[in-house]
Amino acid sequence: MAAPILDAPGLPRYHPAMCGICGAVDWGGAADEAAVRRMAGRLVHRGPDGDGFWRDPSGAAVLGHRRLKVV
Repeated sequence: MAAPILDAPGLPRYHPAMCGICGAVDWGGAADEAAVRRMAGRLVHRGPDGDGFWRDPSGAAVLGHRRLKVV
């Protein structure tokens, strides 16, 4: 793993050489989609070429990703 680079006080950021994924699970069916969207926003340096989100139909899980296009 690359050495962390600090781009904001106390928040490590790693070399943007791959895509990024994030998610939240709440077995009660109330996974926080807004929180996952904020997480994906923090990962924009990991994949500036696109993003996507998926919510489980029961509401128990939300996944997000940032895509890095590799040519």
